[in-house]
Amino acid sequence: MMISKLLMEKEAQRFVGRVKELEFLKEALFNTEHWRLVHIHGPIGIGKTALVKKFEYTNTQLNILYLSGIEGYTEKEKFLLDLQELFASQFPMQAAESDERMLSVELNRLSESFPLVLIFDSFEQWHPIYKWLRETWLPQLTTNIKILTLSRSRLPADWERMPGWSSIIDNLELTVLNKSAINEYLDTHHIFEEATRDLVDYYSKGLPLALRNICDFVGQNSGRLDEKSMDFNKLYQSLSEQLLTASPEMLKFRQLWMASSLLWFDRPLLQNILDEPITEEEFHLFCKSNYIERSENGFWRINDSLRRWLNADFTIKSSDEMEIYLKRASSMIKIKLGEANSSRKLPYIINTLHLHQSNHVKRFSFSNSQTQFAACSVFEEEIPILQEMFKSFVKTLKPFLPDQWQQESYFYEIWKAEPSSFIGFRSNGTLAGFIAYVPLNEKTRSIFERNPVYEEYVKRSPEQKDEYIIWVLAADPDYDPQATACIMNYIFSNLGEGTLMNVVSPFPDFTKLFESLGFISLDWYKKTYTGDSPMNFLQLDLRDKPFVSVITDKHLTEIKETQMDFPKLVTSIKNILTVFTDADRQEVFNKEKINFHQLETFRDINHFQKSLHIILEEMDEKNEQERIYASIILHAYIQKNLKHEAIAMRHNLSMSTYYRYLKKAIEKVSFYLSKR
Repeated sequence: MMISKLLMEKEAQRFVGRVKELEFLKEALFNTEHWRLVHIHGPIGIGKTALVKKFEYTNTQLNILYLSGIEGYTEKEKFLLDLQELFASQFPMQAAESDERMLSVELNRLSESFPLVLIFDSFEQWHPIYKWLRETWLPQLTTNIKILTLSRSRLPADWERMPGWSSIIDNLELTVLNKSAINEYLDTHHIFEEATRDLVDYYSKGLPLALRNICDFVGQNSGRLDEKSMDFNKLYQSLSEQLLTASPEMLKFRQLWMASSLLWFDRPLLQNILDEPITEEEFHLFCKSNYIERSENGFWRINDSLRRWLNADFTIKSSDEMEIYLKRASSMIKIKLGEANSSRKLPYIINTLHLHQSNHVKRFSFSNSQTQFAACSVFEEEIPILQEMFKSFVKTLKPFLPDQWQQESYFYEIWKAEPSSFIGFRSNGTLAGFIAYVPLNEKTRSIFERNPVYEEYVKRSPEQKDEYIIWVLAADPDYDPQATACIMNYIFSNLGEGTLMNVVSPFPDFTKLFESLGFISLDWYKKTYTGDSPMNFLQLDLRDKPFVSVITDKHLTEIKETQMDFPKLVTSIKNILTVFTDADRQEVFNKEKINFHQLETFRDINHFQKSLHIILEEMDEKNEQERIYASIILHAYIQKNLKHEAIAMRHNLSMSTYYRYLKKAIEKVSFYLSKR
């Protein structure tokens, strides 16, 4: 066996998902009645080349000439020479010349006897010869020859504007892998531990290039993923460089960095955040980038599969600049939110949440999927489908355990009492997910009084007007995480206003998600989930104030200088942290508490340190910048197990950058402590 065939075989064995895309290619390339030019596009790392290699591996009856074209073509002669050499290497018995007419004649002749497919990869690099290909060379080929092109973006508009071409071009856009495909890939790599699977899913975000590299890393580390290890940090940065430096345009626009922090943007928002003018022509050129696309609200956004990598790159390389941009973004969105009429506020609310939520929470809140979901009724005969979907869904969320309270056993009762409380979400008619948003009225209270999860609340609380329970939700892995994000957005854009909302969450990420939306935890609730994991009863009252006010108060209200001398607080916190022994730390804490009344919030040094640990855990789950801040404080002042030089090396920081991060870390911790 040739090594090239062995490599293709190994790659094909690890290929997962893309069933619909493979069927699409088969239909398009085997169709003898209607000739099509098939154009596959998507961002770097999305798996375009892997898809066509899998197609080639499973369709051996086709003769395929694959031209990588990775260096691009500035002149037709180089293209013809490369194609002629490829032709000669695969069909040595056939004569072919690099003359454009003779080469097309030989290709046509070969196609009469054998099915022939020409695959042109990296097609975005071939721009200088587009016109010649479109108007001169491709028309010389017969329809026995199928053409497949691969690029990071759709074909330029002039292809589809040319007479005839517009009706024979099929665009196939590749998006990130869904949860089912990710799970299948993890199975092929024998990664079965649920916490590790969840981390791989989180860090790869369904991008095949990232998924492959991270799974290989896990395989080399005994099936585990230590996200705080130096080796993983290096891998993550290496992946970032692969994705971002492979395209010159990724580094061309400084605006891409800032735009990566926002869910969507327009020209006024971007230029106000950057604090510099952007002409309409510059903005138009910027939005032509392969990694920018239209958002659902008609504005613009960074492609979701690359946003996190851009944002992490920005954090590492220019943390100070990023912090300035984030403050400007919050201020600008607050102004726009105040100016917008009630029907136009939702996009600004969503942008605010995206700016402030942790990355772990964002994956349940936001999706740039092009999949359309339609909210609809759920029928009684579909209840068994919902029950199975729910039982599977809860086991994919931390703590990755089945529901010991078996909420699915109440589905029929609740549906019969309030059938409209079950809302399904369908994609092309298929049930992709659902939510049960149940009014807490006389009929349903009698059911929840018998439900161990809710009985205490129902007995404590009298019947109230417009009170609801966000009871259960779930999504089919074939449509997730897009379906979950759609459901969460639906709650607050269609259901929440004017109601008192309650939710019980045993899932840490969902708890943080609801807290980021302004929900308050009820301290008296002490129920536990399977494995004694704590459950949280959370509540948000929107009967007397709109959701926009809650979000503004939660995320866009800054601490005024008159309320607190912030620099003085930073100095006090630094004095406490830099004391080495716990006994001395108690003494310094008492002294600083006298000097600075803000510390009176904390009863003693133990209460202070417990709050500090909680803050560091929360920071660790936010963006890359705050994770580094938390790590610095943890190792330098809490665990006291690493010297400053070792911590800097751990995060690949120069010492000058490290000390700048150290100063920012203490300021950030002080800020969060001031809000507790």
